[in-house]
Amino acid sequence: MTTQKLSTDSQNDLAIADTARHLAEWQRRKAALLDFVALFEDGRQITVGVTCPPDKLDPVRGICLARFCHPDGLRRKVLPSIIRARFESNGKVLATYDAAALAAAYEGAR
Repeated sequence: MTTQKLSTDSQNDLAIADTARHLAEWQRRKAALLDFVALFEDGRQITVGVTCPPDKLDPVRGICLARFCHPDGLRRKVLPSIIRARFESNGKVLATYDAAALAAAYEGAR
């Protein structure tokens, strides 16, 4: 069994090319996501990527993902409430929700 040793330069070239490919793929996927930014009662702000078209925003999906991503999401049965939330795309705010609007959207989905 023989092994060939690649030079350090070719290994670095491969790593750089691979990194560029992964970065391009990440940017393509990120462009398809909308940011759902949720502010909890405890002061934490959680941002999650939600796949939905800009003309059909899905706050219920954003609520579920934000609650799951909260640091206490898997440890506590009762999490702090979300007091404000918004959908963003490339820094532009698409929609904002207060606590009452979020509760209505969440109850309407049940």
